[in-house]
This record gives sequence, C-alpha cells and structure tokens, in this order.
Amino acid sequence: MTRIWLFAILSVACSSAAFATQSFQFYSAERGHYYTVTSTAVGTALTFPGHWTYEPSVITPSSLTGGNYVLLFTANRVAGNGNVNDEAIFMSTSPNGTSNFSTPQILLRNSGVTNLCDMVDARPIFDGSNWHVYVQAVPFASGTSGACAAPNAIYEATGPSLTSLSWTYANYPYLQPLLTINPSHDNQTGPGIGEGMQWFNTTNYGGPWYQPYLITYNDWNFNGGGGTMFGGLFGPAGGCCQFGSWWYTDYSTAYNSTDGAKYPDVMLAGAASWNSIGIPSLTVSEKCIPGQAKYNYMDGVAFYPNPAPFQTQSISQVGYILPGPIESVTSDSNGGHGFRPRFARDANGYIPASGGYPNTWSTYLYYNDSQINVNNSDGGSDCSGSYTNWGSSQQRFSVTQVTITEN
Repeated sequence: MTRIWLFAILSVACSSAAFATQSFQFYSAERGHYYTVTSTAVGTALTFPGHWTYEPSVITPSSLTGGNYVLLFTANRVAGNGNVNDEAIFMSTSPNGTSNFSTPQILLRNSGVTNLCDMVDARPIFDGSNWHVYVQAVPFASGTSGACAAPNAIYEATGPSLTSLSWTYANYPYLQPLLTINPSHDNQTGPGIGEGMQWFNTTNYGGPWYQPYLITYNDWNFNGGGGTMFGGLFGPAGGCCQFGSWWYTDYSTAYNSTDGAKYPDVMLAGAASWNSIGIPSLTVSEKCIPGQAKYNYMDGVAFYPNPAPFQTQSISQVGYILPGPIESVTSDSNGGHGFRPRFARDANGYIPASGGYPNTWSTYLYYNDSQINVNNSDGGSDCSGSYTNWGSSQQRFSVTQVTITEN
C-alpha cells in the first residue's frame, strides 16, 4: 500500500495562559484518517536536584492509584552521587498530574540483589491482581561484583501494590533476567536490549487472552542492531510473565540518525476500526543537534498505525517519525526542550477516547526540559547520548497537555 503523509503546522497564541498552543496534522493511509496533535505546556511537575530525571512513567488516576497520578522513574539513590550500584525505583504522586507531586519515595533498590549493576526505565502494567514493573539493566561483569558489563537485559519486579514490589526470580543466587538477547541469532558483543522499551496489557483491547502482554523493544545485537523492533507476547495474565512468543518483528521501525529510535509509547484505545486492524500508537520524538547538545528538543511524533494488531493477525508494523511542534515549558530558537518525553497512560498502557465524534484523546506528557549536558560538546558531534548535567540543582520533570483527534 502506498503511504501518503501530509502535515500542516499551526501556532496559536493562548491569551489565557503563559504558553502558546502548538498544533500539527498528519494523515495515515493505513488507517484512512487524519490525526491532529495539539500541545500546551503547563509547568514544572517535580524538581529533584542531583538525580537522574529521565524515562518517566506516569499512570493516570483510577481506583488502583487512589485517584492520583503516579510517577515512576529510576535514579541514583543519593543526590549528587552517581554510583550505579546504588540506584532505586522512585515513586511520586499528584492529585492533578501537574503540581503538588510528593517527595519521591524509594520502592525498590538494585542493591537488594547481588548482580544488578545499573538500571533505567520503570515501566508498569497491572494484570488484574498484581503490578509488574520492568527495568532495562546491565549486570556486573563477574555476575556478583565489579564493573557493569553488557549485554543489557530486562528485569522484572512484581507486587500486589506499587509500594510492595519485590524482584522476580530473586530466589536464585542472583537476579535472573526476564528477557535477554537470543544467542541463536544475535552477535554476542554489543549493548543488548535498548533502554526505550515499553509494555502493554492487551487483555481488554483485542489481544490474545493466553499471552496478553505486549512488549516493544530494540535488540541492538540483532543483525548488528540499527533500529529493529520486536513485539513479544508474555503471559498468562495473573501468573508469572514468562516470555511466550514473538508477535512480530519490524525491520523498518521509526529510526534516523538525528532522532534515533522511537518505539510505541501509548496506545489510542477506541480508535476507528480498532477491532479489525488494531490500535495505533504515538510517541513524542526528540532530537539532539550536534554542537548544541545542552538540550534535547521535542520535534514531532513517531506514529505506529497498528503495533497492537487485533488478536494476532499479521499486519505491517512500520512506524514513521513526523515533524511538528510540541510545546515545552522552556524553549529556544531550535524548539521546545524535552529529554525522554513519555505520555501518561492507564494501568494497561492506553489512553481511552473521550467518546463522541471525532475520537479525541487527552493526556499529559512528561519530560526533562532542563539542561542535560554540561556543555555543547557533551555527547560528541554525533549526539551519542551522554547525560552529564544530572548532578545539577535544575533537574526536573515538566509537563505538557497533549490532545489527539482522529478525523
């Protein structure tokens, strides 16, 4: 099928707020609909000096969260101390998602097991009985001590509540990974699984009941890496989430040298024709500008027409990065600042449509808009991804409201 993508950029002054409203539109030939993305910056949600503030995961309010927004992220445990052997999964809550976030509390430490050296992400989903929180991490070189050594893998923590998590498989001499590289088709040197993974519970959205968990991630060791995305099935719901089977492999995922790899972040529940062609996904894209690496810039979206196909039917999973403005709390001539932006999602990884026509989804976007590198040369001319300014007092999560419409 020929894919035609159209986009228009609008900027509308917002007289009642300090920030402008940015909007752009694109067309999905796969789904036969136009999508409009509108964003308005709100403000700083949480300041956490001396800590790594990136890869946030925010759960929208429900009875599971006590009616609060819940922010999860991994960071160094002690402010200003970058010891990767002493990290934690933190949680902060807010009644409205934009302000009054609580002081982050520690849920789980990597020092609680013997071999987990460094970790990032904290991707939560709920299975109906228990929470599952997944991190991407690297073990110690020797298994129980020493320096970190690739390949990265995915590890899991579970519990009936987010405040009662424990590492899964911790009864072994050291923590076992849930998912790692596949020796049958991967080269054995390299970083392994990338940090930008995401998880979804498809139970209520047309996924296979026997293995309802979908993970999308990049295995950089597969055929030399370069942006290959895998969709994996896990299950069963309510039980131990062992890997089940591959749902699909996408060799042409949204990737370029400027924006890097962007994987599905949030599913748009209730999209048109979802029960025949699946549910689309959106991720806010970011870029680094060589020689101007003090900030990352939000520069559009990666759109996936159907990364969660209905049941297990085979559909092309190609994603696209589409340029367009995303409003940030701070910006300069290059655009809005935003390091590792992530959408607020429900406990399954979805945003429900508001109902009526056109389909409309509204949620918040969280990101670090502060200076992430000490100087413009950090990360090198190829923007290799260093984050050297984490120890500053500026480190924070800020928030933008995002609305998506489908026509």
